[in-house]
Amino acid sequence: VYTDARRRDEQAWTLAESDRPILDAFNEKFAYDQYGGLLAFSALIYRYFSPDAHRVLLLVLLSGLMGALGVPFLWKAVNLLWGEKSADASGWIFALFPESLLLGGSAMREPYLLVCSTFTFLGFVSWHERQEKRSLIWVALGVLGMLLVSPAIALVTLVILAGWLYFIRERSRISWW
Repeated sequence: VYTDARRRDEQAWTLAESDRPILDAFNEKFAYDQYGGLLAFSALIYRYFSPDAHRVLLLVLLSGLMGALGVPFLWKAVNLLWGEKSADASGWIFALFPESLLLGGSAMREPYLLVCSTFTFLGFVSWHERQEKRSLIWVALGVLGMLLVSPAIALVTLVILAGWLYFIRERSRISWW
């Protein structure tokens, strides 16, 4: 469906079947992956799980699985905040949103960003509600995943979480004016 995904896939296969290190994906020579993280991941999958043949659908399968993996994490976070009915609705919307279905069926970065966002969201909500420090592991895992695939989204996510912390404090009310 996406030309850039196909070109990145071709570069990942080329890198995987070469003797070059996977970290070369972060080299400027590979122009079809903006940041290099998804190219490195794809080359790693090809090199170790499909070294004998270029199985394009392997990456599509992983994208679909990543998109689906976000559902239980989102459900749990929304359930902590607003209850089971809201969590059920959120889970169904997340799973059946047309963008999720289309991008989950191609080797694009969005399914990975979606699952990393749900990791971060669950970790943040769990930390805020229960004050468990181990919840921050999910935040760190999600942000690290976003940094590999799209650092800009990681930065935006951190700004949103910081804003959330600021506005939920008792003394920082937004005036109607």
